[in-house]
Amino acid sequence: MINTVVAAVDGSSMSLVALQYGAEIARRSGAWLRAVFVKDVKLLESGALAEPPARETIEAAVAAEAQEALGRARDLVGRLGMALESDIRRGVVPLVLCEEAAEADLLTMGRWGEHALWSTGLLGSAVECVVRKVGKPVLVASGPYRAPRRVLVAYDGSEHAQHALRLGAHVAGLFRVPLALLHVNPDQEEGMALLAKAERLAHANPPAGGGAPLEVRRLVHEGERAAEIAAEADEHTLTFMGAYGKSPMRELILGSVTAQVMRKARGPVVLCR
Repeated sequence: MINTVVAAVDGSSMSLVALQYGAEIARRSGAWLRAVFVKDVKLLESGALAEPPARETIEAAVAAEAQEALGRARDLVGRLGMALESDIRRGVVPLVLCEEAAEADLLTMGRWGEHALWSTGLLGSAVECVVRKVGKPVLVASGPYRAPRRVLVAYDGSEHAQHALRLGAHVAGLFRVPLALLHVNPDQEEGMALLAKAERLAHANPPAGGGAPLEVRRLVHEGERAAEIAAEADEHTLTFMGAYGKSPMRELILGSVTAQVMRKARGPVVLCR
C-alpha cells in the first residue's frame, strides 16, 4: 500500500519531524524514501531581491540552506539505518510538491516552516494548498517526534474517510498499535452502528506485517467535530482523516474541520483525499 514516501524538507525542525514519521512508515513498509528541498521562486524572483547584487547573495544563501537541510535529513534517516534519495528543485513550493506527490503514496510536511510561505498562521499557505490540490495522503507534523502508541481514524462514512480508514488500519498494523475509530454524533446508537461497519472494513485485510488482528476501539463523541478530533489527536497518536468536505461556502464562513484540526492537533495528522 505504501511503496514511496516523499518528504518536503525546508530546514525547519517541523519538516524533520514529519520526515521521521515518514521514514518510520517507510522502514516498516520497505518503501522508497525521498527528500525534496524546494527553492521558492516567490522569494528568489520577486522585487528588489531579483536584481543584482541582492539576487546572487540570496541565491547563494538558499543554496547553502538547501544543502544543510538535506544533510540534516540524511543524518536523521541514516540513524534509522535507511538510505535517502534527495533532490533540490526550484519553483512555486506547493506546485512542486504536488508534482512530487503524484509519484508517491505519502507526502510529509512540517506544519510550519522556515519561510513566510510556510510559516503564516493561516493554513492557506503551502500546507493547505498542497492538501487541497494533491490526490495523495499528506502527513502534517509539528514536533517533537513521539513514537505512535495508537492510530486514530476520524470517520464519518464519506469516501475520503474510507480512504483514511484503509490507510490508518494498514499503518496501525505496521506499528502494531491499537486502532481507535472516532465518530462525532450526538446520537450514540447511530454513531456506534456506523463505527461497527468501519470496524468490519478495518478487518477486511490481514494486518500489515502479520501478527495478531488489530485491536479496535470505537469512540462516539458529542460536540463540535474539529474540537473533538483535535482533543483525541495527542502527541502519541497518529491521526488519519478525510481532507476537506463538499461545502466551500460553509468552509469560508466557519473554517474547515480539516484546517482547524491541523491547527489544534498536538500530534501528526494524515490527511486523505
